[in-house]
Amino acid sequence: MKNRSLVKELRPRAYRRYLALPLFGAVLEELCRWLHRQCYTDGMLTAYLKRIAGLDGWLRRRGRHALTDVTSKDLRTAYDHYARTHNGRGAGPIRIIGGFLSERDLIAAEETPKRSRTETELIAFGSDLHDIRGLCDNTVYNRQHRLRPFLEFIGLDRRPSAIRTLKMESIEGFLRVAAKTNGRVSLSNVVAALRSYLERKHVQGVVRTPLHQQIPIPRLYRLEQLPRSLPWEQVSALLKSIDRSQPVGLRDFTVLYLAAHYGLRSNELMRLKLEDVDWRAGTLKVAQTKTKNTLVLPLTDEAGDVLCRYLREGRPTSEHREMFLRSIAPRGPLGDDEVWTIMRLRVRLSGLKLRSPSAHALRHSFAVHLLRQGVSMKAIGDTLGHRSLTSTSIYLRLAVDDLRAVGLAVPRGGSAAALLPADWIKRLIKVKIATAAPLRHTGFHSTLAPLLDEYLATCRALGRG
Repeated sequence: MKNRSLVKELRPRAYRRYLALPLFGAVLEELCRWLHRQCYTDGMLTAYLKRIAGLDGWLRRRGRHALTDVTSKDLRTAYDHYARTHNGRGAGPIRIIGGFLSERDLIAAEETPKRSRTETELIAFGSDLHDIRGLCDNTVYNRQHRLRPFLEFIGLDRRPSAIRTLKMESIEGFLRVAAKTNGRVSLSNVVAALRSYLERKHVQGVVRTPLHQQIPIPRLYRLEQLPRSLPWEQVSALLKSIDRSQPVGLRDFTVLYLAAHYGLRSNELMRLKLEDVDWRAGTLKVAQTKTKNTLVLPLTDEAGDVLCRYLREGRPTSEHREMFLRSIAPRGPLGDDEVWTIMRLRVRLSGLKLRSPSAHALRHSFAVHLLRQGVSMKAIGDTLGHRSLTSTSIYLRLAVDDLRAVGLAVPRGGSAAALLPADWIKRLIKVKIATAAPLRHTGFHSTLAPLLDEYLATCRALGRG
C-alpha cells in the first residue's frame, strides 16, 4: 500500500508531469492519499489534479517559486480569482488544498488581523455568558448575533467612548430601527441580549446609569401560540414513505425515526456517537446541550433493529465516532442544521401536505403521542429531559381531541327567567344624545412634543397599542 502511487493510477500517461510541478509536485502524492481517506472518488481526484496544475502555474506567474513562499492570503486571492472567472471551476479545490497544507504546517502562517472593538466586545460578552452565567454555546452565539447590530449602530469601531457615553435616546433609536425587520418574538430576543450586555457594563462601572432597567420589554403573552406538532398518523406515513434501499435513505430514516420516537433535538441527534448505544444493557445515552444533562433512555427492540440495520448497511466506514455522517466527500459528521434539511427533503419527496415540516415538530408530536397513550406527565418530562413539569404541561394544549371530552355540554331546552316586563324597552324615556367625533391624535403642541413622539414610536415598535 505504501508503494502504491495514486497519481500514477489516476493519470498513467501524465503522472510524471504532475509529480514534477514546482510547487505542489512534492506533496501531490500525499495530498491524493489524504483526499482518498476522506472518501473522494477517483473521478473527483482526477479533476482535482487538473485544477492543482492550473493553480500551480497561476501562483508561479505571481512570483511564488516554492511552496514555502505561498501564504494563506495567496490562496484566498486565488480562490476569489477562480470564483469570478472560469465559471467558478477551480475554486473548490483551493480551499481543500489550503486545509491540507495548514494541517501539515506546510504553508506560511499569515499574520492574524487585529480584532475590531466590536469583535473584542462580542468575545468578552460571550465569555461572560458562558463562564459566569453557564449558558450553552447556541444561546451564547444567538446573544452575540443579536448584540452585533447594536454595537454597529452606535459606531463602536469609530468611537471608543460610544458605550461609556451611551444615552437612552440611542437605545430607543436602535429599537425603532430593529422593529422594522424583527417580529415581536425576535425583538424580545434583541432586547434580552441588549439588557444583559448593558447590565454587565453597569456592573463593571463602564455605564454609570442602569440603562438596562429603563429598556421597555416587548409585549408578549405567555402561551399565545400553540407548539408546532403533527398528527401521529402523518408522522408514521412520513417514515414509511422514505426509500431505505440506499444508504442515504437508511440514514435519513434513522435520523427522523429517533427524532419521532425519542423526541430528540437536532443537536442531540447530531452529537450521538457509536459508544452512546449500549447494546448489552439496552440503553441509549443522550447528551443534552440545552440542559447539560445526560439522559439514559431505554433502547426498544424496534429502535435497536433500525440502528443495527443503519450501522451495517447505511453508515460508511470512517474514523469519526459520530453516528450520522455525510454521504458525500469530505466524509464527516453532519451539522445541526442538516436535520432540518433532511426533514424538508423527505416531506417534499413523500408528497404529504404537512403544516409544520420541521424536525422540532416531531419532538412535540412524540410528546402528544405519549400523552394520548396515557403516559404520565412526569414520565413524559423525564423522557424529554425537562427540568420542570411546567415545560411539559405546554403539550397538554396540543391534545385538542382529549380536551373536547372535558368540556361541558351546551344546555338545551328551557327558557330564561323573565326579570323585566316584555315591553320594558318601549317604556324608556327617549333622550337625544349628541354623538361626538372620534378622538384622533393630531400631534403634541408643547415643548415636549419631540420627546413624546419618540416615546410613542418606541412603544409602537415594541408592540404596544
